Amino acid sequence: QGAGNFSAWDYLAALDRIIERAAAAGAYTLISLRRLDETTMFGTLPGEDGAPNYIAPQPGFDATEMWRRIGERYTDEPAALFDLYTSPHAALADDPNGLNSDWELWTLWARLAVGELRAAHPRALCFVSGLNWAAELSGFPLLGANGEPIPNLVYAAHLYPRRDDPWPTIRALARRHAVFVTEWGGGPTAAAWGERTALALRAEGMSWAAAHWNAEPNLVQTTARGIAPTPFGAVVRRALAL
Repeated sequence: QGAGNFSAWDYLAALDRIIERAAAAGAYTLISLRRLDETTMFGTLPGEDGAPNYIAPQPGFDATEMWRRIGERYTDEPAALFDLYTSPHAALADDPNGLNSDWELWTLWARLAVGELRAAHPRALCFVSGLNWAAELSGFPLLGANGEPIPNLVYAAHLYPRRDDPWPTIRALARRHAVFVTEWGGGPTAAAWGERTALALRAEGMSWAAAHWNAEPNLVQTTARGIAPTPFGAVVRRALAL
């Protein structure tokens, strides 16, 4: 469904244009499910500011139909990749919605989503995030009905300061399976942590995507001279140069 003054078809048309332009430039587009809607709160995030959390612990089963429809739409587009859900997590203490996520629930949903997507798009390259906001990957690989790891999956991790150390489970999983850091970011005081993380990513030979261009924590800022990198954006630019 759509939101505000934009219908679902408006969103799909915009997504078509983004994928087409990126493909023309030789780039992939990773289509990610991040929120179920723009208004439902799922508790407040821990910390002094108590910021509202709009990310559900995990999607409902109706989201699997969405992935089937997206698969049908892009089955002939090799530049489209699919991030099933970016940040599964346990319900926050003040979340009144009754949704939760643990490894059993999350892997059940992920298997269903992969199945629905690949029923329409058998070659779809799916990214599956870990629990604890994609910081914990110990419950992978994702197993199919035959008890064997589902092929052609990429396991996704997020790297931010002040979260549980994800490296032990990332390294253990990456020995046998593809792991990609789909979000790597930090605020203005995280530059030193960012430099250490950049060295670790390089040492592991691990691919990553930085966050975010137009959301907190930002990689760029507007100055009197135009757009310039934030302190963490400068870390990312140096890492890209290497």
